[in-house]
Amino acid sequence: EALGRAAAERRRLAEATEQHAQLDRLADGARHLGRLADLLNAFRNTQVAAVGPRLSAQAAELFGELTDHEYDLLHVDPDTFEIRVSDAGLVYGMGRFSGSEIDLANLALRVAISEHVRFQSGGAVGLLVLDEVFGPLDDDRKERMLLALERLRGRFRQVLVVTHDTGIKHQLPNAIEVVKLPGRRATARVVAAGV
Repeated sequence: EALGRAAAERRRLAEATEQHAQLDRLADGARHLGRLADLLNAFRNTQVAAVGPRLSAQAAELFGELTDHEYDLLHVDPDTFEIRVSDAGLVYGMGRFSGSEIDLANLALRVAISEHVRFQSGGAVGLLVLDEVFGPLDDDRKERMLLALERLRGRFRQVLVVTHDTGIKHQLPNAIEVVKLPGRRATARVVAAGV
């Protein structure tokens, strides 16, 4: 009986020793993961600090083109990527502006991000897809957006615009119209410019 208890105690001691060793390995792993998280956060902060001003400058340049320099400057917060616009020397959040101005500012930021990705990859961004960017725009802004799209053609090999606005599709140089058919089917046809 004493031998049995001694053997059981040895087994428990061996199990406890193995558990302590496993805990030490897990603690080492946790320390390494914590250090890795710190390094990744520092890398992210460095990247944001470097990218933020470039994105802001590129977005501001395009926003100026899109609005005929109606506003002083567009700012992109490097930490939150929140857009702010200077107007008559004062800086405002986007809540002050109309839906079309907000859309133009967001478009400028999206294009700036695309151009930054192109710059980082060393290649060209071949395709820019814009989905329903004309919806909330008034007629003047739609015209400006069409002019902006024409300017963007020099920056991208293809600009694909998704729109339900029939007036817009006939002003685009090339258009593909999707026509619904019975039975949850559809077909596409090319629409010539100005038709």
